[in-house]
Amino acid sequence: MSNYTAAAGNSALQGDLGTQYGESWNVVDSSTQALQSIDITTYPTESDIVPVPVPNTAAIEGSTGGDNHMFVLDRNRCWLYESWGTTFSNGSFQAANMAVWDLANTSQRPYNWTSADAAGLPVFPGLVRYDEVSRGAINHAIRFTLKTSANAYVAPATHSAGSDSNSFPMGTRFRLKSTFNISTFSPADQVILTAMKHYGLILADNGLDFEIAGTIDPRWNDADVSALKGVHFSDMEVITQGGAINKVSPPTGVSPQITNFTSSAASVSAGQAVTLSWATANDSWDFIDVVGPVRGTSIVVTPTATTTYTLNATNIYGRTKQSITVQVY
Repeated sequence: MSNYTAAAGNSALQGDLGTQYGESWNVVDSSTQALQSIDITTYPTESDIVPVPVPNTAAIEGSTGGDNHMFVLDRNRCWLYESWGTTFSNGSFQAANMAVWDLANTSQRPYNWTSADAAGLPVFPGLVRYDEVSRGAINHAIRFTLKTSANAYVAPATHSAGSDSNSFPMGTRFRLKSTFNISTFSPADQVILTAMKHYGLILADNGLDFEIAGTIDPRWNDADVSALKGVHFSDMEVITQGGAINKVSPPTGVSPQITNFTSSAASVSAGQAVTLSWATANDSWDFIDVVGPVRGTSIVVTPTATTTYTLNATNIYGRTKQSITVQVY
């Protein structure tokens, strides 16, 4: 597969999932869950900084020194909020980075932007979840890690975090060879291995060699997870894909445009409804900093104090901003 095969070729498949290990997540309803800010401390220029519908009791993955992912799925508006390096102290959340994903659409982050994964990809959609396995099918690629990676990435990844020229770029796709016999594995493991044959794996982060990511769930059989070690990296093959993008020379193109951003009133009394309207071009997703992610071309807000609203329009080539202020008397 590359020179890196010599180092990782004998690595056994490991599963970061089970009754004790794996990612947790939070499902909320933004129609009832209050919004709160998350202080982004490390990568604010590569983050979607918006208020999040998240309770103070939200589950955060891992412990001190880990990735500390927090995933918030808003079932009301179909947005996914993902952060890493997440902590909660003194009544507020902090995180190294935050990315917001539109569950009703597909989009890539700007070239060279990170996310909760080093590859700039969403994490949650690539996890192995118990509910999928119990239904008998995983219908997506599975995220996994290698110890080292190249300083390059392939689509749909947008970011890299490595420097080993003999390693694979972030976003590299693999699949379990069709000739690999899975009949000796448990029914649950066969579901996972079938997905590895059909949809494959995607290199999403640096970590342990050949480790797939899943959820923590008391219903897992940890013996099944351990039995996955019967698969080795040499049992995989690389899926043909596009050329690697070097981090030092990413593609360039047309940035998103905001042709107008207006309010229905420049000055209102406290609590009076105001319609914010906008027109954009070449954008993939938009958010208003103090409101959250938005779709369409307008939204109604009810400011209780003088507020500046900043519209952020984003695509694969970057981000464009425009602000307006609504005075409250």
